Amino acid sequence: MTWFWISSYDERFPIAEDSPASPDEFHSGLIAFREGKLEERQDSPLYTLKGPNKKFVYTLHELPSATRCPLVSQEVCNVISELVSPDQIQYLRAIVKWETKAIQRYSFARPLVWLDALEIDKCEIGWWSLPNISIGDYTYIALKPDCLQGHHYVRIRYLKEVLISDVLKHLLEQFDDGSMCFVRPEDLQSALRR
Repeated sequence: MTWFWISSYDERFPIAEDSPASPDEFHSGLIAFREGKLEERQDSPLYTLKGPNKKFVYTLHELPSATRCPLVSQEVCNVISELVSPDQIQYLRAIVKWETKAIQRYSFARPLVWLDALEIDKCEIGWWSLPNISIGDYTYIALKPDCLQGHHYVRIRYLKEVLISDVLKHLLEQFDDGSMCFVRPEDLQSALRR
């Protein structure tokens, strides 16, 4: 079985600051759409959070991210690395800013493996946001049988979400603090529209 890893919509958690002046804005766009390794920045991207529960954020294993690329704790990175080889993932360190505090235990876990895993002729696509690059809206997506091709952590062409194996999902469940959300492919669209 395969799972899409999406951001949690739990109202207890902080949200990413929506600021056009955000230093990581350009970097964030590349995380979701560009294939291959990104050049490491000398200055880690600054990611600003807002919301209630200031102390609660320090305990979370995943933080909200507009990049559709998990922003996870070092502990989660270590577990992913048990199954995913270094040539299949890139960890991009981020500095998370919460008011006056800066937290440095998080990284974007960026898949380097892109697969043609969709059966496009069986998908119900509403529109393309970038023709033949990114699906903008759909009512149903269909994955090919054995779409992971033996991988555990991939990005699918035409979608921004990360797809993971059942094995990796079970490993990540040890960090179940509610910040990580895994949905079955058939439930992806309804989960994203919450």
